[in-house]
Amino acid sequence: MSSRNSQLQSSQQTATPLVSVIVPCYNAARFLRKCLKSIAKQTHQNLEILLVNDGSTDDTLSIFQEFAAQDDRVRIVNMPQNRGVQWARFEGIKAAKGDWIMIVDGDDYMESDYVQSLLKSVLDADADIASITGNYAINKRLQFLRSKRYKVRKDLVGRVISHEEFYEHLLFPFFKERRPIYAVTWAYLYKAALFDGYNPPEKTLRRNQDILLNFEMLSKAKSIVFVDYIGYNYRYGGFVKVNPKYMEDWWDYYYEMMRIIKEKQLPPKLTYTVASAHAHYIHNWTQFSIAAGQSDEEIAQQLSKELQREEWNEVFELLHDDQSKMTELTRQKDVKKIIEYNHTLTASPFRLFIHRLLNS
Repeated sequence: MSSRNSQLQSSQQTATPLVSVIVPCYNAARFLRKCLKSIAKQTHQNLEILLVNDGSTDDTLSIFQEFAAQDDRVRIVNMPQNRGVQWARFEGIKAAKGDWIMIVDGDDYMESDYVQSLLKSVLDADADIASITGNYAINKRLQFLRSKRYKVRKDLVGRVISHEEFYEHLLFPFFKERRPIYAVTWAYLYKAALFDGYNPPEKTLRRNQDILLNFEMLSKAKSIVFVDYIGYNYRYGGFVKVNPKYMEDWWDYYYEMMRIIKEKQLPPKLTYTVASAHAHYIHNWTQFSIAAGQSDEEIAQQLSKELQREEWNEVFELLHDDQSKMTELTRQKDVKKIIEYNHTLTASPFRLFIHRLLNS
């Protein structure tokens, strides 16, 4: 990646910038051909197609090799062992030579003008990132489910957000309102230089890797343009499973986010906003736990363990006026009283768990 700047300077002088399309895959064979064909048929043809095999045990690698034999724009990055999507993406990013980077999920596919539409918008706006404002939703059989016309907040559609406006208009609302912008990587076209110095979290996360990557890229961009365009087909139920191991990542994701905020010395207001949002993430963790068949006792034990960490003391101090009471409850390790007192945790799955826990 050290030579990226010189590569960018030379290729940016061309009329058709090189776009690196990265496809990280683990056991994606059943959906992969549709995805790769949609990339190959893009109207913007100056592509570098980086296919990253994350230690797949199915036919993913052989399909990659089949497409590489047909298209000289294809390069294969083969990882002998499965490490998770965040590391597969990173291997693709390190290998990329393009001016711009796009990351595509192997079970989805794009309309033929997807790359061209985002590239034109980002160049016209002289921005570092372009984002779509909606997507098509499909099921496993490629049947159309619905169009999410304004997945992002409507007042952002067609706008260019400067770096100075970034926190107020994007990050603060994202953590407060949950989704005024996309969290996923496939909704963006990134300037490649934004990835200089980027490293994924040391611990492999099975959930929320997209949010962490976008958190860093968006905070570095001089401006972001939101394109009033739908051209991505997202497949619901492609590889989604309720896995007890995933539940741990709700916690790890929060700790990693707080680390980034401190390390990059981001605005203090963001710390409060993220703390509030991640208190609410406990509902999601609880919902996954219940769906995975965890008992109240097991959930309470894990909750008690996590709420004793220093990071959660910070959350309590940020979100509650009566800091001494929360500090004392935390010190007593009284999970039931902590839950009763923490009025920010109010989503229905969490209320259901509280009811079961307090009446057991």
